[in-house]
Amino acid sequence: MNNILNGLHNLNARVIQLAGEGDIEEAVNVAQQAVELGIAHQQAENDIYANSVNNLAELYRIQGNFAQAQPLYIQALNLRRRLFGSEHPDVAQSLNNIGAFFLTIGNYIQAKENFEAALNIWKQLDSQHPQVAISLSNIAEVCREQGRYTEASKIYEQALIIQKLYLEDYPSDVWRTLNNIAVLYETQGRYTDAEKKYLEALEMIQHLVGSEHYDVAATLNNLAVLYNSQGRFQEAENNYLQVLRIWKKLLGSEHAYIASTLNNLANTYKEQGRYTEAEQTHKHALSMRNLLFGSEHPDVAMSLSNLGDIDLIQARYLKAEKNYLAALAIQQRLFDSEHPDIAQSLSNIAVIYMYQGRYQDAENTCLEASQIWERSVGKIHSDYASNLHHIAKLYKEQGRYSEAEAQFLEVLQIRIQLLGQVHPDIAFTKSEIAEVYRMQGRYAEAERTHLDALAMRRRMFREHQDIAASLNNLAVLYEDLFRYSQAESNILQALTLLKKIFGANHPQVASCLNNLAAIYTSQGKYSEAETVYLEALKIRKSLFGEAHPDVARTLNNIGELYRLLGRYTEAERKYTEALFIRQSFLGDEHPDVAKSLNNLATVYAATGRYADALSYR
Repeated sequence: MNNILNGLHNLNARVIQLAGEGDIEEAVNVAQQAVELGIAHQQAENDIYANSVNNLAELYRIQGNFAQAQPLYIQALNLRRRLFGSEHPDVAQSLNNIGAFFLTIGNYIQAKENFEAALNIWKQLDSQHPQVAISLSNIAEVCREQGRYTEASKIYEQALIIQKLYLEDYPSDVWRTLNNIAVLYETQGRYTDAEKKYLEALEMIQHLVGSEHYDVAATLNNLAVLYNSQGRFQEAENNYLQVLRIWKKLLGSEHAYIASTLNNLANTYKEQGRYTEAEQTHKHALSMRNLLFGSEHPDVAMSLSNLGDIDLIQARYLKAEKNYLAALAIQQRLFDSEHPDIAQSLSNIAVIYMYQGRYQDAENTCLEASQIWERSVGKIHSDYASNLHHIAKLYKEQGRYSEAEAQFLEVLQIRIQLLGQVHPDIAFTKSEIAEVYRMQGRYAEAERTHLDALAMRRRMFREHQDIAASLNNLAVLYEDLFRYSQAESNILQALTLLKKIFGANHPQVASCLNNLAAIYTSQGKYSEAETVYLEALKIRKSLFGEAHPDVARTLNNIGELYRLLGRYTEAERKYTEALFIRQSFLGDEHPDVAKSLNNLATVYAATGRYADALSYR
């Protein structure tokens, strides 16, 4: 009998070793052997066998095999209760694991209930026990996911007080909570506070374990995410590359952590407009995740969704839709129908429909996502607000300004309740509201709201693309008001800032140039306008190729300039190029296609080709 138990113990130890090395598939095989060995030799009422069952459940959770994980967690919990009673540390550990399982699948109520049950057991043993702090941190994580940031912050601080009592014995616990607090601050837009916490965690862990350690790599990764949010892309990229070097040295060339870092690095490339590098890096991450986890895993769905984002930016709408639908199909097979990831995929698909002019499909899909988020996390949540934001933008695109305004104002109230009065998302929402005001001709309200957003962004950031966005929005408003001097001043400030952040070859730079050229056109500065439009066109073609909706937009603007100058042959050529691109990407029923047809009709009428003009109107 002892030989059997020793065999089980050794198999369990091997499982932990393999999982630590990132070989999840082999770890599952060994864990299954352990469970089968226990059953075959009638050891199913033994604590070592309970550990085997718990290990297998944890591995299934990591693999995304939730249907098989849940009953094993319950089996391990019930076995431990029979063996030890309800107040034993092993029972608390099972409750903690079940809580983590529910957190993974987005069932926050069950997650919190199990974490709190584990906390109560540990408190009865010792109110200052390290596991009390871990349970508190887990509860705080649930609160953070639910958008209850103030409550999460207080609970994290309680955990940190306990963990600092055991700093020498459990330094990673202190490091982890410092990181969690930093993530919370980052979520709230408290970037300076977040950076201080990350750097405190980094300095502490480097002092204790040196520079090449798992916790060091994880902190550098978190700092990189923060830098990316702040537009500090080079710092973010440098950190990610350093993290990759550490992971590869510690874990080999293929590991879940490496795939995650590649995913993050790809997102930094995307923000910089380096789409080819972004796509290649996301594909590398996807390939690694398929190898590590198989095709049915949440991380595989994430990679597919990220590739969909790259396709969307490049107006490869059918390919983007295919990737988003593939991600959604995986999530629907893995998760309950009310899982937030399913709602996010639906929201992504709705954005594609909006760009394609499929407004009813977009609205229906957004509303479906909203219902899932409302049922799973409630209305006072960042994800619910983000989806509502998509619905508001959809209404704005359709000219349904009153409905758009109402939705944006609801988004603003939710975000203020979650994030306070000063946050990047608050400024972003105010900018959108200001644009709705502008489109309705409510110029005084638009200017006041845009200036409010700009002031907020300047309080939060020193140099950031969001400041440039506000300057750009004000320039467009001032152009509408014929205040050309102010318009030109604002757009040139935005352009200088964007070039400093991104360099000259970036989509936002091209958009800014496009707006500058429009301002020159409004002032009759046609030569300057043509030069700037051609510069914008060159950038967009270099980024997206010869055919892309943004390329079509600039071609259309150049055509409009040529029409104003009476250069009708050149205008017709540009309008026709724009029309062809729009029809290819957007289909014949899109509003932008209608605009191109109308523009061509205007040229035909101006050149006496009235029959052609009538056929295009």
